[in-house]
Amino acid sequence: MRIGQARLTAGLDRFAHLGLREHEEIFGSLRRMEAAQLIDLAESVDLRGRGGAAFPFGDKLRAVAASVAARGGKPAVLVNGSEGEPGSVKDAMLLSRSPYLVLAGALLACQALGGREIVVGVTEGTLAGALTAAVRAEPNLRRRARVIQVPDRFVSGEGGALVNAVNGHAALPPGRKRRASDSGVGGRPTLLSNAETFAQLAVLGLLGQEGYASAGTPAEPGTVLLSVAGSAARPAVVEVPAGTALGTVLDICQARVAEGVLVGGYHGAWLPLDAIGTLTLDNVKLSKHGAAVGAGVIAALPADLSGDTITGTLTVRDVERPVQLTITGLEVSGAAFTASASARIDRTEFGVTASPGLAGRYLDLQLEIRCTR
Repeated sequence: MRIGQARLTAGLDRFAHLGLREHEEIFGSLRRMEAAQLIDLAESVDLRGRGGAAFPFGDKLRAVAASVAARGGKPAVLVNGSEGEPGSVKDAMLLSRSPYLVLAGALLACQALGGREIVVGVTEGTLAGALTAAVRAEPNLRRRARVIQVPDRFVSGEGGALVNAVNGHAALPPGRKRRASDSGVGGRPTLLSNAETFAQLAVLGLLGQEGYASAGTPAEPGTVLLSVAGSAARPAVVEVPAGTALGTVLDICQARVAEGVLVGGYHGAWLPLDAIGTLTLDNVKLSKHGAAVGAGVIAALPADLSGDTITGTLTVRDVERPVQLTITGLEVSGAAFTASASARIDRTEFGVTASPGLAGRYLDLQLEIRCTR
């Protein structure tokens, strides 16, 4: 779904999946660039990461180039497709439906930096298999790209955790912060960003500065991908120009907003009803309400969530099992809300068998979750 001209979603109105032939027909090929050219191009539109932190992509390119100049060797490119942000599905959509756009951006950066390896990290096995097949079908990728599967957990998407997983360690953040540009894949300087960012880089390389900046706002050129869910009758990944009215996005997804809207995902903010009608999806306007586009999650909160479920995992004595909690209540107050949820846990599934006569087999778990901005 889109508002305005399709860029990242080009061709997806005609094809469920863009294979190599369809990708080349729609997007054509990218010209190779030197590192300095690519850095200048990224900085000319202030291209920023789309994983949530909005770090300037030109700075990342520059840091990797500087590390290579100081240390020598061949850098790597790491595409973060783990998408641990709850509610975000845009990276999975790109990687499953338009994989060569993401890979084209990764290849453009890899060649510009003089790299020898591209690694794509995802959490889903079927997607990992499809991406591996896509890599093998493209000669330039076949020689330098590989796909790894990491555990499907929130922390797997943290940069240090992903680097650890690629290097054969547990997918957990390191105890001490290390910049991937200094030491990433195999200890080499590594350009790390999420899938949408590399797709944006490919679009920027194809359109150039002026073409890319023809959509969006002067301060935030280009389009963004939004994962719209919650009370939306038509939940979808939507491509919109930066600066699009929030209300327009909610309308096309048929979202019934009774209480408020979460913008930006886990690290975003809840916006009250009285702000929704006047807000546009650009960080300048959103910052006045303590919000940001972030990872592009838009979740409209309905009047009643009772009966809906929350899924997650519970770990007891190193035994991990999936848990589903039923929402039993919801209270909204200004920009905060509190949800109550419950679940019945079978202790024996976690290996807890002591004192069955006293404790019983089942444990009723009650949760109260309070979200504020």
